[in-house]
Amino acid sequence: MATSSIPNTMRSLSVRRFGPPSKWEIADLPTPKITRADEVLVKVHAAAINPTDIGAARGRYWPAFNVPLPYKIGYDLAGTVVDRGVEVTKFSVGDEVFCCLPFKDRGLAPRPLEKSLSITKKIN
Repeated sequence: MATSSIPNTMRSLSVRRFGPPSKWEIADLPTPKITRADEVLVKVHAAAINPTDIGAARGRYWPAFNVPLPYKIGYDLAGTVVDRGVEVTKFSVGDEVFCCLPFKDRGLAPRPLEKSLSITKKIN
């Protein structure tokens, strides 16, 4: 269900090398793509940084979680579904959602990926 309005790049709070917050940067990174049938793509409207993010950005969990660099900082987020895999039935493009991302997909970025099973619709 790819949408032509999804840009090729996104802005993300990230680290290219593990370190303290003074080393964090806003970077232009490739927008994630739907690669599995159970994934959704979310445009982030609000996100939070928690102690786990700070530890991961400092390299505290490397190599246990095999965190890829650049590491996109941000765990908790709220946003809007902009694309979905073919097996996703409980979300539609345009649904407002919130979720907690796994290490590989984290980020205060416009469009992180997440398995549809760990996302919840926002209650109006």
